[in-house]
Amino acid sequence: MLRDKKRVFRGYSYTQCDEFADYLTEMARKGWKFASFGLGLCFERTEPSEEVYDVQVFLKNSEMDTAPEPDTEEFAEYCAAAGWEMVDSSRRFVVFRRIKEDSVPIVTQEEKLANVFQAERKKQLSDLGTNLIVTANLFFQAYMNPRIWLFQRYLPWLLVVAAVTFLIDAIRLLTLFGWHVDKKKELAVFGEVSCRGSFWQKVYPKVRYLEAAFCLFALIVSFWNQPVVWVSIVLIAVFILAIGEGRPSRSENWAIQIGGSLAFVFVIFIVALAVVMSGPSKRVVKEESEMPLTIAEFPGTTDEIKVNDIYHSKSLLGEMWAYDVESSGKTFLDYELYRSKYPWVIHMVWRSNTRYVKENAIEDNAQWNVPTVSYVADRESYQYVLGYDFVLRLHTSKEPTAEEVLLIKRELGLAESSDR
Repeated sequence: MLRDKKRVFRGYSYTQCDEFADYLTEMARKGWKFASFGLGLCFERTEPSEEVYDVQVFLKNSEMDTAPEPDTEEFAEYCAAAGWEMVDSSRRFVVFRRIKEDSVPIVTQEEKLANVFQAERKKQLSDLGTNLIVTANLFFQAYMNPRIWLFQRYLPWLLVVAAVTFLIDAIRLLTLFGWHVDKKKELAVFGEVSCRGSFWQKVYPKVRYLEAAFCLFALIVSFWNQPVVWVSIVLIAVFILAIGEGRPSRSENWAIQIGGSLAFVFVIFIVALAVVMSGPSKRVVKEESEMPLTIAEFPGTTDEIKVNDIYHSKSLLGEMWAYDVESSGKTFLDYELYRSKYPWVIHMVWRSNTRYVKENAIEDNAQWNVPTVSYVADRESYQYVLGYDFVLRLHTSKEPTAEEVLLIKRELGLAESSDR
């Protein structure tokens, strides 16, 4: 029955192996016997008892292990002779329950400290490397696509969180070496070592959970209308459930993760291709009347209007507007306006917008009085305008006249910025 079983989501580092054992012993006193690993720690209801647990860090195991491997079973046979029964194992953790009153320690204190330090160092180096790749990729994406990453409400904070996470993990790795030195001194003085968590070690997992929750929230809010995001979340959840509940062997886990990653890329590619083939997605999140400049403000536009894109977003770094509307008379107005008080943001957006401008583009500053790049393709006019605190990408059915340029500058509030 479900009430006779429960699952606890609680994480421990290898340097907390003694604290982990203390927790299992305390749960046994409350009538909950540790049964297995899985998605969390799985307990079964039983009579309260004074079970004694020992959590070993076994270096022949791998971070890819979700269940006992042959080497683990062999280690368990050796420990059984010493009076300890293996309950379960996951990653490099192996949980033992004492079965003999005259049991002897499984390893010496020196071996225990060495095993814990080596396992934790490998784990933290791996985490730091992964965070470096993720953080570098996020900042690269922000550099290549500042129009997306710098003006969405939460995405700049996502960059901050990624950078802070990497910094925290780097500091955590450095403090591990200090911890090792302190424990060697403790071993020399007292003849034994206690692997229980400090305040920081207890807080760290909670910080990481909050970071993960915020990152997920930021991505969902920023890309809620993108099917790729939702498909990615579902696929990742399926992988986690398959590995956590299925508990494959090490080789199976590798196969699942490699095959799953390839399948993930393939599915995302198919979804992205389907989105592209279906045409541009609309982001009508603003009333047209709320936009600073609309097609109706241009003289002679009386035809039926078709809205392709009306969008506005604001972040701590600036604000952007996107407007794409066409009339049945083949007249259209398509612009993106970016404003920021930070010059480096403005120049990143300018570089991103003009990176792929055609080679025959010309600088045409006469009407705008600021750096302007213009070119004509298929009889349609494209202009990129750089101001003191703005970047404007303007795409119209014909090159705007001097009067229309004045109208655009006035309605978008660019006159003052252009004159600085």
